[in-house]
Amino acid sequence: MANFTIFADDIKGKHVTFREDGWKFHRLIADIPSFEDRYPGAGSAGDLIDCVNSVIDLMVNCVNKTATISCTGIVQEKFDTWLAGQDQWEVIPNSEWCLFEPYYRSVSTNKHFWGRRDEWTYVRSFRKVGTDTSVPWSRYAGVVRVEDGGENFPMPAARADIEISAFRLPVHKGADESKEHQKWLQKHGIEYTETYIEGRHGDKITGVSDPGRIFAKGAVIAPSDFALYRHVPQRLYNEGNITTNIVQEFNKPTNPGLQNLQTSSDHASVGFYNMLIQTHSDAGDLILDPFAGAGAMAVASVINGRKYVGVEYNADRARGAQLACEEIEKVL
Repeated sequence: MANFTIFADDIKGKHVTFREDGWKFHRLIADIPSFEDRYPGAGSAGDLIDCVNSVIDLMVNCVNKTATISCTGIVQEKFDTWLAGQDQWEVIPNSEWCLFEPYYRSVSTNKHFWGRRDEWTYVRSFRKVGTDTSVPWSRYAGVVRVEDGGENFPMPAARADIEISAFRLPVHKGADESKEHQKWLQKHGIEYTETYIEGRHGDKITGVSDPGRIFAKGAVIAPSDFALYRHVPQRLYNEGNITTNIVQEFNKPTNPGLQNLQTSSDHASVGFYNMLIQTHSDAGDLILDPFAGAGAMAVASVINGRKYVGVEYNADRARGAQLACEEIEKVL
């Protein structure tokens, strides 16, 4: 097969085709839709349950190494009920992690205020019972002092130095109503400016004074072991298999598929999936992504020498993902 294929289809039906046609994948990596009215094709609670049932069917019949699954709410309840009642799959020890977005920092104390996203909000990896697969977190060292730019994220000294928002963004707007961000800044003696934003039911912080800092968009991968916390910047930097030449391809107008990934406001960038692919699969693996989106995981898979099959409900996004893979393959 080709190194990558993205199907413009609905996984709620496509999983049957994969099973009946005898497809076999080494890895399944999926952020299962867990909130109503967020994604086309998964608008209702019934749709969400159909999505998780499709993923379960694929794990049972089409995956032979590991599955890395993010889900929450009713989707997690459904998945965990299935997991408890079967004997083929088990949780990989020390595989749990969450995705956080850093908001603010006090420079004088290096205490932070972070929030959780609705994407990749609670993640676990699973292996076949009787195997000894683990998650090799050491494969990803983070983006530090890279040749072209880079950043040194000021990771706190201890988990106790991080306060976590009670609200997940972007769905939950209660953080604005409760002035949660303002209260954290006040507690740490940081002055700020704010502006009322229509539709957010409250004021948004637009600036802070010393010793405060507002973090640029990025993410922190947070496993159970604090020593393994890793920051993933929003911007794509050259590190590992992502060379300077590859980074430059994302900014060329002749590569509209890659440009779309680089300019997207979505935190789940190619850099994030570069981490995910390195730590949750091996070179040469065939990866199945049932919710492919615009193709960030697809491109990261190709860069890291994996084969990739994605399924995306939105036909335009599926075409964009296929185009991005074709563009990046030309320079590898």
